[in-house]
Amino acid sequence: MFSWLPWSSKVADDVPDSQRHSAFLKRFEDIRDKSNWAQVPEISGAELKDLPRDSYILVDVRSEAERNVSMIPGSITKEEFEKRFDELKDQDIVVYCAIGGRSGTYCKQLLATHPGLKVRNYAGSIIDWLHVPGALVDHEGKSTNKIHPGGSTWKQYVPAAGNYIIVT
Repeated sequence: MFSWLPWSSKVADDVPDSQRHSAFLKRFEDIRDKSNWAQVPEISGAELKDLPRDSYILVDVRSEAERNVSMIPGSITKEEFEKRFDELKDQDIVVYCAIGGRSGTYCKQLLATHPGLKVRNYAGSIIDWLHVPGALVDHEGKSTNKIHPGGSTWKQYVPAAGNYIIVT
């Protein structure tokens, strides 16, 4: 029916969002399985969305430029988390980036220096969040449909249904 395959490097523009999401998760899993953070505990977007928002700390490890475009509501920056580490370390911690690579690396670093820390990598991170679907806010906390997908490779996986404005 479709000319693309889930492991292909380009997703056709007319691909339904459900298949776009599946292709993205397959690509994330391939990257994760070849990474040095493959054993880091993970959480999916569906699991995250089902948790009470006050039951975890959500940490955004993306660059300032990416965060200035949008963030998941209620998240804090890596810098803020590190400043408040002693206060937050006993809580459940979920770390995200654009796709899950930088957050997986950060989780691994945290677990290496703080064994027993309750930290999980958000598998698929902010691109997965768009498919859940989840809301985004700008740097002022206002609702936005702008997204920085972490690079041009990843913009093809942003769902069409959200009418997102891609900023790179």
